[in-house]
Amino acid sequence: MNVNAAMDLLSRADPCTQASATVGCSPKTRSSAPKRLLAIVVASVLLGGGGVVAAQAVITAQQPTPVTTWEHRSLTELSASPDDYTDVHRPEISSIIAGMASVYPLPPTATSDEVFAPLRATFPMKAGDVLPASATDRRAKPYFFGISNMPVDDDHIQQPQELSVAGLSGTVALLAVNSWYEYWLQATPTQRTQAQPVLDSFQTWADLAYRLGSTDVAEPGRILLIARNAEAAANGNAGPIRSWLTDQLWIDPSLL
Repeated sequence: MNVNAAMDLLSRADPCTQASATVGCSPKTRSSAPKRLLAIVVASVLLGGGGVVAAQAVITAQQPTPVTTWEHRSLTELSASPDDYTDVHRPEISSIIAGMASVYPLPPTATSDEVFAPLRATFPMKAGDVLPASATDRRAKPYFFGISNMPVDDDHIQQPQELSVAGLSGTVALLAVNSWYEYWLQATPTQRTQAQPVLDSFQTWADLAYRLGSTDVAEPGRILLIARNAEAAANGNAGPIRSWLTDQLWIDPSLL
């Protein structure tokens, strides 16, 4: 096997090299360190004459182990590494989601069962289930469009095998946030005043920021819209919040 063939094998092993085809998968959401290490190891194997079988064995060994548990530390800290993924088909994902749902505050008129119903109805996923693949799909299932994922294979880019743990937690946070916005739109002036500290806190939720595309200070992502919504609410302006919900502004337009 020559170097070009080895690099092709690496590319096919990492779905994030197919960023243009994979929903929510980009260099910003995946660490490059494992790929660099993998390239070095594979190169060493090839130089040693190990060939295709050895290279594929190394790739298999470097595949991350799916996360089966989730531990909450603080809403202001990322709950998992960007490299942590969980298998969407395993039953453990239900307990992971339940744990995530328990840490995000909900408005007084909402229940956990109703707010997080879209997640509980979707996971665990069955073989052949797909993520939204078009603008039409995302209108029906807006919360699953753009979650960083690793597909089953290159021929099934919309069929995830694993989802980002932080991205999943951020989706739970997003459902909680939207329940607060819906509550605020119907609330009395006194209720809006009482809800304002919660709305102000959304912009500090690390997993929410990650889910909305924040990678560092230079790329804050759509968490800026969350801050704008809080400011508008404080001024009694319902326009930005209503637009956020109606136009599903949490979805990055570049993914459409």
